[in-house]
Amino acid sequence: MTFLQARWKGTGALMTMNVLLVLLPVGLLALVSGLCFVGCVLDTTGLPPEFQTYQDTDVLANPNCIAFWPLNEGSGPLAEDTKGKMLNNEHDGTYHSVLNPGSAGQYPCPTFMNGGAKSAACTGQLTLGAANSGIVNGDFVGDAHSTAMQTDGAYVEIAANNVTTPANAFTAEAWISPGWDASDSDAFHTFLDFRSVDAAGAISGFAMLVNDQGQVQGAVGRGAAGQMIATGASITLEATAYVVLTFDGATATVFVNGTPNPAGAASLQAGQNYVPNTTGRQVIGAGAPWAANRTDQTADLFFPAFPFKGTIQDVAIYSAVLSDETILIHNMNGNGQKAG
Repeated sequence: MTFLQARWKGTGALMTMNVLLVLLPVGLLALVSGLCFVGCVLDTTGLPPEFQTYQDTDVLANPNCIAFWPLNEGSGPLAEDTKGKMLNNEHDGTYHSVLNPGSAGQYPCPTFMNGGAKSAACTGQLTLGAANSGIVNGDFVGDAHSTAMQTDGAYVEIAANNVTTPANAFTAEAWISPGWDASDSDAFHTFLDFRSVDAAGAISGFAMLVNDQGQVQGAVGRGAAGQMIATGASITLEATAYVVLTFDGATATVFVNGTPNPAGAASLQAGQNYVPNTTGRQVIGAGAPWAANRTDQTADLFFPAFPFKGTIQDVAIYSAVLSDETILIHNMNGNGQKAG
């Protein structure tokens, strides 16, 4: 090897070493940034949540899910049961707005008291398809929220059927954001009412509502024995809450944001049974679906009553009790925080 060849070889090795010395810190910086060691701060402003497939992964893929209304239609009149469609046993709902009194022979709800329970006045207004109105972060579409049902006493009506109120154990879940003001905090606000009451006063089916203390409650019909009430935690105005009612055949429990309230659970007494509602209409967004439609502007004990004001999204019914772990995972994934 000549001196010139050796010199170029040595120079090449030196150049290679210099390049490595330059690239090594860059690689280390990328590694530290990727792992986000203690002390580093990454700017995630504007980035979507990590988890974006809540509907598909947690709800529709669950074999015990028998009905699911995402309430994300851009317009009415149908509120599609997307799980029922997959099962070829669809129970679509119909959106109803009673914004214009008497427009369909029906009036929105006035303020009234019934047995010490206040029903707040509502306009009957319904908004569908508003941009970024969705409240479930795990339902992102591209870089934007999905849409949701925004209601002030408007509602979805589902025809009577023997599927959406299972005969034994069940779970009902929904995402809600209460939009009433402080003056109506002492009222009852029903967001899911799948109950029916016959002429003798027997109650069938189940319901979910926010009571006059701001607590989420679940009602389970016991036929001639009336209904039992399970109570969960309080929720905050304008905040999103993931709410669940489970019934295992004996005990009803309410979960709020993934956390159960065993102290507020309600159990059947000896000789009592849960009675499903298979004959009466079922409603999302208001209460008392067994009552006749209100056709007088000042009438009180008519439908809709105890209306919900705010946003409702992703209402699902399961023919089994979701485990505490599954409910916690739904809460995390629905909030865009990937679980597991």
